[in-house]
Amino acid sequence: MVTHKGPLGKINETFEGLISWLGTNNYEQFDVVCFEVYDHRYKGEDNESEFDMFIQIKSVG
Repeated sequence: MVTHKGPLGKINETFEGLISWLGTNNYEQFDVVCFEVYDHRYKGEDNESEFDMFIQIKSVG
């Protein structure tokens, strides 16, 4: 799970950080299926907005 913080328009920054972390720590995405959870923290394009993204990962090392 990774939490995206900030406006939805900056989600690519979260994905780039996640991909970098995975590679640095010998993990990779296991499946293309993922899901997002939007709760009371989600405020659209507000800089304080947050939501969680769940992806499957596996160790490659």
